[in-house]
Amino acid sequence: MSTYKEKCMVPKQGHIGMFPANFCIKIDGKNVETKEVMVIRACVMKTMDSQCGGFRYQDTMMTGCIQSCDYDGCNGAPKLSRTSGLLVVIVLAALYYHVT
Repeated sequence: MSTYKEKCMVPKQGHIGMFPANFCIKIDGKNVETKEVMVIRACVMKTMDSQCGGFRYQDTMMTGCIQSCDYDGCNGAPKLSRTSGLLVVIVLAALYYHVT
């Protein structure tokens, strides 16, 4: 599931309330211990520049990339092509008929 926030608001250090975000970020990371892959999209006040390597997220060591950009919708995901969608349907149908 994907959500798109228009006019994304974020807290600002030393201020009360929420303020318009200036940048979008996308984190593609893999948990070093569990190998779980996650993608996080968020809004931030300051650019984090784009960088790859090791980083800590919520007290968990991760490897991957943090990318930032400054225009609406810039941290999206690629759309599923018709071919990919058809492949998913075929695989699910094959699994269904194999199980039953």
